[in-house]
Amino acid sequence: MNREELKRLWFSLPRTKPVKEIKAVVVEKLGDNHYSCERKTQTDEYWSSSSANFKTFEQALDRANTMLSSEIHEGYELIIK
Repeated sequence: MNREELKRLWFSLPRTKPVKEIKAVVVEKLGDNHYSCERKTQTDEYWSSSSANFKTFEQALDRANTMLSSEIHEGYELIIK
């Protein structure tokens, strides 16, 4: 095999790694009176994340339930840390 054949073979190899799909809304306690609600999305096409901070667990949980009830976030799971 010559150098050109090796080069063509090298560049023709698939470069995508299999990605574990994640669709979750995570409510987490970060400290005294400090909670976060974060939406995480990871698929083969894209990765996305957004978060909001709250003073009480109830506020963070209400935000998570609001997000989970919308059609946009269908199929997401709730994770409480």
